[in-house]
Amino acid sequence: MGQLLRITYGAKDYSYQLLNEKPIGKETEQITMLLEGRSLRLIRRDGQWLSPEVVHGIDEGLLNAIGKAISLRYRI
Repeated sequence: MGQLLRITYGAKDYSYQLLNEKPIGKETEQITMLLEGRSLRLIRRDGQWLSPEVVHGIDEGLLNAIGKAISLRYRI
């Protein structure tokens, strides 16, 4: 997808980029993104976007907020 997106979380601005090959839609269960130079995956479980692995240095709440922002933006 490639578009640079921004989010404010905890009074700090973050930029992230979606790396999914296919367009994001209602059937999307996994999102790959680049956040602060790190490639991360988010997986949708029970309506929430969670990281399947422990990510050191990145707040889990930030990842959840990014997942919510993506859900709202792409209506998924």
